[in-house]
Amino acid sequence: MQAIQAVTPTRAWRAWRVWGAAALVYMMAMVHRTSLSVAGLAAADRFQVGSTQLSSFIVLQILVYAVMQIPVGLLLDRYGSRRLLAAGIALMTIGQLGFAFIHSYPMGLLARALVGLGDATAFLSVLRLAAVWFPPWRNPLLTQLTSLSGQVGALATAVPMAQALAHLGWELTYLIAAMLGIVAGLIMFFSVPDPPPSPQHAHSPVLASLRACWGDAQTRFGFWAYFSGMFLPNALLLLWGYPWLIEGQGVSKQTAPLLLTCLTAASMLSGPIVGVLAGRSPRLHVPLFDGFLYASIALWSAALLWPGAAPSWLLALVMTTVGAGFAGAMLAFEFARSAHPPERVGTALALVNVGGFISTISVVLGIGLLLDWLAPGGNRSDAFRIAMALPYLFWGIGWAQMRRLRPVLQPTAG
Repeated sequence: MQAIQAVTPTRAWRAWRVWGAAALVYMMAMVHRTSLSVAGLAAADRFQVGSTQLSSFIVLQILVYAVMQIPVGLLLDRYGSRRLLAAGIALMTIGQLGFAFIHSYPMGLLARALVGLGDATAFLSVLRLAAVWFPPWRNPLLTQLTSLSGQVGALATAVPMAQALAHLGWELTYLIAAMLGIVAGLIMFFSVPDPPPSPQHAHSPVLASLRACWGDAQTRFGFWAYFSGMFLPNALLLLWGYPWLIEGQGVSKQTAPLLLTCLTAASMLSGPIVGVLAGRSPRLHVPLFDGFLYASIALWSAALLWPGAAPSWLLALVMTTVGAGFAGAMLAFEFARSAHPPERVGTALALVNVGGFISTISVVLGIGLLLDWLAPGGNRSDAFRIAMALPYLFWGIGWAQMRRLRPVLQPTAG
């Protein structure tokens, strides 16, 4: 796996075309991943489940995603992105087709597991392609642009999907989403060449690669940075943002999707800016990450501590700040990427990615459990205030680990 050395106009255009086709698959992966974000209440009625069972759809989906990250990273280092993206979009399509037509809760879990299995291939595959086709100084920007493509997919599950559910119904909405995924997969398959596997890594023992990656302090720092920065935007986008705004903050069903759109739009707008700044100097990575994380914590605290329901302007500011923090969390990959040779990059990025989804699973499930315990079948307004304080526990864990690792980071990492 080597970046292109001579960047001629023809090769530069081809590099952007290859990346764009792969990013289109990641965009559809985010559509599939976040398709319950505005369908949570409808899913509860369709499958006749409570808060804990509803959250288990997302928890299982993300658990499968997280468990598959290390195998996906190892497979990427051996076989390249094209095959994994093709397999991933096929699995996501099957899962969404099943979710469109079934009414059984256990079968619904199986469908979401297939979505998570396919989704697990997308993000890392695009990042690896970026490392193959672009020079290293472009990587921070390409990471942010890849994330931006995913946010476009998430944006499509806010207002558009809410409208589709209201006017087209459950089955047709999910069927259309599955068909769009097939189109994206075909575009990728005919646009992305798969480079040969790295001969340096072809016979490397799996455990040796994992030990080499995890033994590096920058990889571990990236793990805990992603652990700390990703769970709140994920929890809000994947499931709990819509119910929290409506039941916990008294926002109307028309306004809630617009507020969620603020989160996605802020991530999209801030991502390229963060990418350009991070590409200029690696010394900016840690200060940028810290700034976004602390701003998110401060605004989240303001919303939870506000007497009664928070005003709309504050909720919009919270969503905007949390969305910008999503872009800041992407910097976690730069800590690991810069510390490893090309033949281990996929594995190192996978380890970082696991961190964000371990915390996401824990927070999404924890909120559901707290809601069922605090308000079983009753008014959840006050219960949401307590349940949505769960993030502080995970911020504390991540902060403690990052503080422990900071003294051993390379100078160029902060």
